[in-house]
Amino acid sequence: MEQQAKQGVVLQNAADSVQDRKGLLGKMETLIKSGDFNSGPGAEQWKNLTAALQRPFGIESQSVSSQDEFNKLAAQLAREQFKTLGGTGTDAKLESAMSVSPNSGLSNRSNERIVALLKGNEDAIGVKNQEWQKYKSENGAGNYSKFSTKFNKDYDPRVFQAQYMSKP
Repeated sequence: MEQQAKQGVVLQNAADSVQDRKGLLGKMETLIKSGDFNSGPGAEQWKNLTAALQRPFGIESQSVSSQDEFNKLAAQLAREQFKTLGGTGTDAKLESAMSVSPNSGLSNRSNERIVALLKGNEDAIGVKNQEWQKYKSENGAGNYSKFSTKFNKDYDPRVFQAQYMSKP
């Protein structure tokens, strides 16, 4: 019973930060669509070269600062997701979480798709928590496993993700 209650609290804690993570995703999406920088293989090296060439003249391009901001947001998002998933432990585990999150090593199109999927996942966390709260008020907090099994039987993440995907 105590483990069941803890699982419900974990879900509620994850749901409490949904809007924070969606805010990060929204900022990343804006940067991707702005056209101020291009991500992909070699993007980080190109950014460094551009910054180095501009530095002697006191110039800072929008593309360099946009990519820096994107990288900062990507690291923040990966840490938040790692924490939400109960992540503790090694840097290697965090690095693994970062590699499957939007990052400047992926193409802009890949980052757009990942952002869309993650926004849908955040919505799903929020909805699952709402349903858990409703279930708890009707049935008591003692059977999270039963609730989760029933919820997951009918749950399809694509329902939440589709609204954020581009038409093509």
